Amino acid sequence: MSLGESINSFIYRKQKPISRLLRVIIVLVSLATFLGLIYYHGFNHTEQNKDFIFGIIKTFYGFFILNFLLKYFFTLDRWEFIKSNWVETILLIIVTYDVISHYLFGYPLLYKIFS
Repeated sequence: MSLGESINSFIYRKQKPISRLLRVIIVLVSLATFLGLIYYHGFNHTEQNKDFIFGIIKTFYGFFILNFLLKYFFTLDRWEFIKSNWVETILLIIVTYDVISHYLFGYPLLYKIFS
């Protein structure tokens, strides 16, 4: 068995358990983010609280990027996956670009472009 075939075999065997686990994690992270946004917009906060809420939101983005990448790698026809999920692909590229620009320049570039 070649290396490519063994990698595809491993991916095929592990796809369902990892996908189930990711769905549960995404639901929990989404719920925490939703509650964090309600808390952020509904109450007055200290800077420490704001940092904690933004940490929750960053975790939310991180899990969705991880989920997308894992779905991409678990797909045998990757080009077809990109074509069928093109909106999600574009949105994740924009979010990733914004996060990277925030860490490189200290502010999200998309915020500067649209303000």
